[in-house]
Amino acid sequence: MSSLIKYLLIFFILILLSVMFNNIALYVILYFVPIIVLIQRIILLLFDGLWFCCSGKIVEFNVNKIGINPFSSLSESELENVFDNYISVTYEYSVGKKTFKSKRISLDLFKRGYRDLEIECDKNILAMKNCSECCLYHLKIFPSFSVLEKTTRHIYSNLFLLFSYLSFSLFIYLLVNTSVYSK
Repeated sequence: MSSLIKYLLIFFILILLSVMFNNIALYVILYFVPIIVLIQRIILLLFDGLWFCCSGKIVEFNVNKIGINPFSSLSESELENVFDNYISVTYEYSVGKKTFKSKRISLDLFKRGYRDLEIECDKNILAMKNCSECCLYHLKIFPSFSVLEKTTRHIYSNLFLLFSYLSFSLFIYLLVNTSVYSK
């Protein structure tokens, strides 16, 4: 589970407590922090002018095969569909006279699983696997913040989490306020 999702779950619990104890100031602060963070991520993905493309070097590349159901009694041919490959990569790049290291692949909220065929055939993954040069994007204002890929798929996952957060927060607020007023 992504660390951002863990933080949002903690915020949900704190929002619920702040509404239950009628602490409106705490509720407002806790409610708007995740919204601001998610909107910031969406803006970063939407505006290409904020990013600068440069080359970097892959320092370390690992593929971890993680089973979805390791206690299954499937045959070998069926086991291929049960495992996902998760990539961890470390890369370094220079901006001006400073050298930076990063492990961030994308601004996606969820760690993406790759199939075996993608690992073997995707040109970007093959370049990472060979520990060669790579193309990466870093923020013009904060060059220490970089990603290896930016796609519209990442925007959708952030939008989904933003709307889910807004819906769930509204539901909790209405649930608590309805129970308070019905007494």
